[in-house]
Amino acid sequence: MAVAEIRQKRVERDIETLRSTQSALMDRIDSFADTLNETRDIALANQSRLDRVEQICAENRAILLAIADHLDLTYEVPPRSPQSD
Repeated sequence: MAVAEIRQKRVERDIETLRSTQSALMDRIDSFADTLNETRDIALANQSRLDRVEQICAENRAILLAIADHLDLTYEVPPRSPQSD
């Protein structure tokens, strides 16, 4: 086998290796992008739920304050308990 043929086969193998590596990397990048998109969608859904929970809490607070006012109760803010880190 001539030296040129050996070099050509080596170059062809190197090119195939590079193509295979590039393909594998692109697959990983695509997978990572899909994961990021799913995570973003979940975060947006959770934010929507959190907004609704905050709205419900505000409504409940208003109702409780109205009941307390109707019963002539004085609302006292309870002392804050120490938070553990």
